[in-house]
Amino acid sequence: MARSVDDEHLSLEIRNCTAEALKSSVARRKVTETWGGSRRKLSLAHAALFSMVFRNPRPEHDDWGMEAYVEAIDVAFRAVQEISGVEDPHTIAVCGAAPIVVSLAGYYAALGECNIGSMTLFVAPLDTFGMTETPGLGAFVDPKLNDVVKRWPANDRISADELALLFAMLRPNDLIWNYWVNNYLLGRQPAAFDVLYWNADGTGMTAQFSRDFRKFAAENPLTRSGVMTVKGTPITEISKLDFDSYVIGAASDHICPWPTVYRSAQMLGERCQFVLGGSGHIQTIVCPPGSSKASYYTNPDNSRSSEEWLRTATKSEGTWWDHFSAWCGKRSGSMVSAPSSPGSPRHPSLGKAPGTYVFEKVR
Repeated sequence: MARSVDDEHLSLEIRNCTAEALKSSVARRKVTETWGGSRRKLSLAHAALFSMVFRNPRPEHDDWGMEAYVEAIDVAFRAVQEISGVEDPHTIAVCGAAPIVVSLAGYYAALGECNIGSMTLFVAPLDTFGMTETPGLGAFVDPKLNDVVKRWPANDRISADELALLFAMLRPNDLIWNYWVNNYLLGRQPAAFDVLYWNADGTGMTAQFSRDFRKFAAENPLTRSGVMTVKGTPITEISKLDFDSYVIGAASDHICPWPTVYRSAQMLGERCQFVLGGSGHIQTIVCPPGSSKASYYTNPDNSRSSEEWLRTATKSEGTWWDHFSAWCGKRSGSMVSAPSSPGSPRHPSLGKAPGTYVFEKVR
């Protein structure tokens, strides 16, 4: 289902810490392009980075549901701990992977296990009722669709093309009609645009995960104490997790509007730092240093409304990655020698990053 990829080390010394980045189970597969700048930023901050690469599901994987993904991430955590020798790695979850990772963190806390040093969420709403208010995406999680979903064949799956159409419909003027008019009617060649190149590399979703996700969205379990369970165990309330967290929202995000992501920071409690990037869902994450247009907002007070938070926030020029690297560094250990080779005797290297799953084409 997934592999934890040990990225190449770009420094001779690293901090006694590890960061594990988990992309959404419904996100694109091009980890190399998407995470290239991010990986380098963390590596230059002297952090050993493991990227969890989700597999684009094939028909034989149609029974994979949310429980299967939770189990896969749990296995990856254990592998990273064994390889790195770090008991509590920093953890990064992107978009749709966040509810799964947060649930797993609550499960660890319920067991009394300290497996996470800090947690960072990128463009990730945890209060799913906010998602239902997103134009287009709200229909995807609308409870009114339950009757239709129940009539789907047990082995049905949502293809990459269908998911791509769903997200394009969130911004039809920009992502559908723009190309219909300019390319088809006017015969113009589309301009080169790296974000759209990334966006075109889609992945599918199993029918079981789709059902589980709709149920999760309808029940909104992370907002209520004792409702969410992992492996039959009620998780610890997420506001009581015993580590610091960092949440980044995107000012012009059309998939996860930033006020819903700000709500995630509020749910995580007083130990959470919320930062608002100045661009869109993808551009905010892939925001390299040196961009003259980049900016971000910070405000230590998460108790206010999103409008009041922004009104009293401080705007900084440049990429938020510098802010995050410093935040992460303060929560890391002392410098140690970087390992001479990836993997360990128990978990030997299977190949170079980004692994082999990214080369599989499944529509």
